[in-house]
Amino acid sequence: MTAARTEIDEIEKVTMRRVILRLVPFLMICYFFALLDRVNVGFAALQMNKDLGLTPAMFGFGASLFFFSYFLVEVPSNLALQKFGARRWIARIMITWGLVTACMAFVVGPYSLYAMRFILGAAEAGFFPGAILYLTYWLPAEYRARILATFTVSIPLATFLGSPLSVGLLELDGALGLRGWQWLFILEGLPTVLLGLACLFVLTDRPEGASWLTNEQRDWLTARMAVDAAARKPVGHLSLWQLATNKYFLVMALVCDQTRLVNMAYSSSFAGTTKPGYTKTHHVATHEEPIDEKLGIQVSPHWFTMQAMKHWAGFVQAMAAQKEGDGNLLDNMLVYAHSDQEFAKIHSLDGIPMFTAGKAGGKLKTGYHIAGNTDPGTRLGYTLLKVMGVDTPTWGSKSNRTSKEISEILA
Repeated sequence: MTAARTEIDEIEKVTMRRVILRLVPFLMICYFFALLDRVNVGFAALQMNKDLGLTPAMFGFGASLFFFSYFLVEVPSNLALQKFGARRWIARIMITWGLVTACMAFVVGPYSLYAMRFILGAAEAGFFPGAILYLTYWLPAEYRARILATFTVSIPLATFLGSPLSVGLLELDGALGLRGWQWLFILEGLPTVLLGLACLFVLTDRPEGASWLTNEQRDWLTARMAVDAAARKPVGHLSLWQLATNKYFLVMALVCDQTRLVNMAYSSSFAGTTKPGYTKTHHVATHEEPIDEKLGIQVSPHWFTMQAMKHWAGFVQAMAAQKEGDGNLLDNMLVYAHSDQEFAKIHSLDGIPMFTAGKAGGKLKTGYHIAGNTDPGTRLGYTLLKVMGVDTPTWGSKSNRTSKEISEILA
């Protein structure tokens, strides 16, 4: 490696570290408050509904108006971000939504609740996609996936910390003559306003305007982002139908979703389904239908299970149909699914079926059927953690703890 190449690599390393440490933690905190703002009304309802005389239907309708206005304003908000600059527009979003959240403390009935929830959705619209768009101004392509994955850590963090925080604020009930739900809105809204003001000082619209980078770092990043921009292929104007069927759009939708932790479950809704000509639900059938002596199965529960498996197969086939590089999207994915029991009639936990699909970028083999015998099912989870680069000596708890990989499926 030449001295010039080594010097460039060092500039890249120092520049990206400075960019990431300045922007990502700050935007994660902002996103944490955005997620907190979406769920706090549910905690406020514990006191607010009784105080304002709200029925469950009134509260449900009011809560849903947030998402209706958010949907309407999201795209225009991102267009405004492009026009006015990310620093000012993200600040505007946070200041207005923080003020509206604080004003939620003073709603007096269903109609004021409806109005404030609608305004709140419009005020907050565009923050998450705007923040993601903003990061693409600063992150070269090879950095984006892992940084965006880190950014979405705010989601479980908001769940973990948001619930006890909101409940704790309800305990301020009676302080200064205000109810607990009023304090909840005020004390979760005002920090958002302060963060919005901080945006004006922390964020910079584009790398070329970053006074907190050295001239050398700024020049390198500006040139690097220009190279990335030149490599992109414009697709022109597409109709809604063309967009919905565009393979690049579908692939990117899936790739974006891979930056999140996703759980897809056939749970209570699947347990309550029925089939034509059969009155019992799936769950009831698993307990009440006798085993067919000739077939050795429960016929109706078997039918329900096959429907779930067909959907699983359809999902996997859809991944395989999307071309990516020299292979397909499934080659670069890892899909993991399992049942929560083996024999539904008695809810047996022995022999639970587990499935994987995809080669995880060439790290996994496919087409194997492996009997687990008496080994815990966490062996598969432990193996997949290793595939994803998670360095942990064990996985699971108590009798399900394991440190043994399934070597047969490792490429």
